[in-house]
Amino acid sequence: MVKREIIGIYDSLREAEPSATAIHNFLEMPLNHLGYSIRYLDVNAGLPEVEDLENASAVVTWFQGALADPHRYFAWAEEQARAGRRFLVFGETGIKNLRDNRVVLNSFLKHLGLRFETGFVLLTSGSLDLQLHSELMEFERPFYKILPGYSLVSQISADGLSVASVRPPERLGAKRTQLAFIGAGGAYVQSGFAIARNDVLNRHKWLIDPIGFLQCALGRSLFPIPDTSTLMGRRIYFSHIDGDGWNNVSYGAKYRDQQVLSGEVMLRELIEPYPDLPVTYGLVTADVDKSEGGDDRGVDLVRELFALPQVEVASHTHSHPFHWAFYRDYDREKELALIQEKNVAKTPAAEGPVSWLSRRFFGESGKSSFKKYLAQNVAMPRYYMRKPFSLIGEIGGSLQQAERYAPEGKQAKLFLWSGDTQPFEEALAYTRELGVYNMNGGDTRFDRDWPSLSYVAPLSRQVGAERQIYAVASNENTYTNDWTGPFYGFSQLHQTVDNTESPMRLRPYNVYYHTYSAEHDASLRAVKKHLDRARDGAYLPIFASQYAAIANSFFDAKLYQTGERSWLVLKRGNLQTFRFDDAEQWQVDLSKSAGVIGSKHYQTSLYVSLDPSARVPEIVLAKRDTAGAVSVVSISEARWQVYDWRAEPCHIRFRSFGFGVGEFQFHGLSALSYRLEVKHGETVLLSDEVQTSQAGDLHLDLPVSGMEPLEISLVCSNSVSTAHMIEMEERR
Repeated sequence: MVKREIIGIYDSLREAEPSATAIHNFLEMPLNHLGYSIRYLDVNAGLPEVEDLENASAVVTWFQGALADPHRYFAWAEEQARAGRRFLVFGETGIKNLRDNRVVLNSFLKHLGLRFETGFVLLTSGSLDLQLHSELMEFERPFYKILPGYSLVSQISADGLSVASVRPPERLGAKRTQLAFIGAGGAYVQSGFAIARNDVLNRHKWLIDPIGFLQCALGRSLFPIPDTSTLMGRRIYFSHIDGDGWNNVSYGAKYRDQQVLSGEVMLRELIEPYPDLPVTYGLVTADVDKSEGGDDRGVDLVRELFALPQVEVASHTHSHPFHWAFYRDYDREKELALIQEKNVAKTPAAEGPVSWLSRRFFGESGKSSFKKYLAQNVAMPRYYMRKPFSLIGEIGGSLQQAERYAPEGKQAKLFLWSGDTQPFEEALAYTRELGVYNMNGGDTRFDRDWPSLSYVAPLSRQVGAERQIYAVASNENTYTNDWTGPFYGFSQLHQTVDNTESPMRLRPYNVYYHTYSAEHDASLRAVKKHLDRARDGAYLPIFASQYAAIANSFFDAKLYQTGERSWLVLKRGNLQTFRFDDAEQWQVDLSKSAGVIGSKHYQTSLYVSLDPSARVPEIVLAKRDTAGAVSVVSISEARWQVYDWRAEPCHIRFRSFGFGVGEFQFHGLSALSYRLEVKHGETVLLSDEVQTSQAGDLHLDLPVSGMEPLEISLVCSNSVSTAHMIEMEERR
């Protein structure tokens, strides 16, 4: 089995939980991109035996200081290293002092080909001959003339790659010290030489190329990487909306002084005009619940919204918690005391920017008798506080209530976290028990204001035994200074979209906003900009729940290597794209593979599309100049999803569904002319003659609705096809 798990060891005495660690904030995203998931273990909670980590390929650490018991940790680490586990050591090693811990530290570091020497260079101005790997260092920022302080670390193995090294000041000897090094047993990067921090601007940039460095440190092994960014050869597009602001009055020029709800403006301006772009709407169900202080005048509007075929039903909670940790050990008396304190302290002076922000989120709805139970600022634990908090009502109840506003049979499959988006383990477990996906958090930005790959979040957040899926991109709140302006700020999202597509595709295209974006003309224009771009681009649009399902499946997929260049794929769930990096010389051998619909070379990677109906697909690679010896029909890219793929030399049939015009790019067709037929059930929607190129390629656009699955077939229809078919059969 391909070992895709990496053990992240952290010190809970310095970093309280996995999502607070440097590993999560800096290394987990690059490791996810390379196909690895991280299982976090607290160094203080007891560490597993060697045999319990048989599926782990490596261990990663990024300690923030000395461990409580470094001897115990390094004894464990050396045992794991002897068992063949690679170690990726960033920053502090965890020792208390070199005098007492040098022997045990160096006993471990020998597996990396390194040794700590006595001494630390604090004043680095006398350092000489800094040598940097030309491809792996100075990734986002060059080194400044004065280096950070560094330990004296010698290379003791003839093998290994020196990524960054320097000669210390002459008084300390002329021996080179390793600042960043990759050895047979893993890699080591000293503090200050992976990330450069700017404390004045509160920003940081990578000094080291994290993806390239980790790829080298893990051995550059070739295997099918589960890819969450792509479907049918195209970048995924999805959009989701948090319901905050449903009852707000719009100030747009078109609606001014008409008391039109932002929810209605959103429906008319951002959803109805885009039937080709799916969107998932997370309703704050208390917003339309008079018993909580909401306003039920918008109920019919919610029903109208959820009736649209391009709209997916979701919940963005019932009472909109701001601080989920408050409800881990819920105390109603404590909450009532906060409500009383808020109302006693309420003065005209308190009506400042924060309470103004709260009104922008939730409007001024609710009877006066309820207002004391409505949060006046986001320092309160949730917005609607009239009734005691219940996890069952907050999650399960809100999902059921949202479904009641939808047409019969339309289910809510996604729960969108609110507020600080930091749910506790029991809340995450409840969504799993209900059989729904969960998402939000992460706040990915990669633009001129957040100019580093380090601000691209990983796929998820581990909380105990549970997992929270992060949204792919940040919403307009971070672009508008917590909705205080500028209201056009969300237009900047395109920079993150571009930077996570090139020079390598890292993430899907996610347009994530709130209902309150319909309040102002500038914010409306910002959202429309991205919807128009998505409409015009070569994407594959899906609902947000499907992205959450794909991201969840990343962690469960199992790969078994069956030959030098062949793999079986098991337990992939909803994930149907696997990627090979640095694969310009490789191509899928379709004649030997099974369950493969097609593939596409893009950038330096090879994307392979699997058939969802194939139980155990097998991917077989061959050299690019020989794999074409047998021509097999395939689809390199499409706007719609494809399943039940059946391809014979003169008869191709499959099922497909999606949004907008059905676009398909076929290769390897054996005839010059085909009879195309598109059916929905027994109804023929389209029947036509289509022509292929001399090379057997065909670009197909289907001007029919694919929101319900369609049956599509291509059958040879000219006299030349028989000869082609015979020739193909002989070559097979």
